Amino acid sequence: MQGFLNFLLVLILAGVSQLLAPWWVIALVPFLVHIWRPSGYLAAFLSSFLAVALLWLLYSGYQHIESGGAISERITQVFRLPNATLLVVLTGLIGGLMAGLAGMAGYSIKNLFQRERIV
Repeated sequence: MQGFLNFLLVLILAGVSQLLAPWWVIALVPFLVHIWRPSGYLAAFLSSFLAVALLWLLYSGYQHIESGGAISERITQVFRLPNATLLVVLTGLIGGLMAGLAGMAGYSIKNLFQRERIV
């Protein structure tokens, strides 16, 4: 249950903060959430990864559809990717990986400064 609540917190806070702050705020949100609500290494990684990967996947898919694929196709040509769908999926994976590692780092910092270690 703790992991699902952390997932929702990261999803909502990262979504709102993406509207107001630079892209790298997606690393700060899971870091702070998992300092505040530690849940374990795997749960911290998975809840952060899934929340931001879903957020970026949906948003990049929305941008792809809204532009009629024009922007995505140009970017796929720059990176020499086979199609725009792969670009949308890679965007979600990269954002998710960054958030997952930030969530684990937040949990590690919390665990480092606690008297009793959380395993």
